Amino acid sequence: MSTKVLNLRGAEYTVSALTFGQLRKAREDIKTVSAIRGLPSDEEMDALCRLIGMGLQKEHPSLTLEQVADLVDFTNFQDVFMAVMGASGLQLRPIMPVTKEPIGEPSTLT
Repeated sequence: MSTKVLNLRGAEYTVSALTFGQLRKAREDIKTVSAIRGLPSDEEMDALCRLIGMGLQKEHPSLTLEQVADLVDFTNFQDVFMAVMGASGLQLRPIMPVTKEPIGEPSTLT
């Protein structure tokens, strides 16, 4: 089984390949994530966290979905998701382009 070690929030986490059983359970989440265009909605972020959690589950069985959500943010979610899919032998397109440009207009307090 393929694995990859990631540094998330200063700690190392091992991502393992998803089994066929996990992939069968995750089919709808994979479809949801594959349809993301731009900033993910709450439903899409939940699907991402469930998939990432499945990849972390084998080596870190005590991690909860809430803890996974606290490890993932907009600076790393794409890399973490691609690591899970890559460890599983799946190659999906990047979820959204990584850019250093701000998204939208800056807000001002009045």
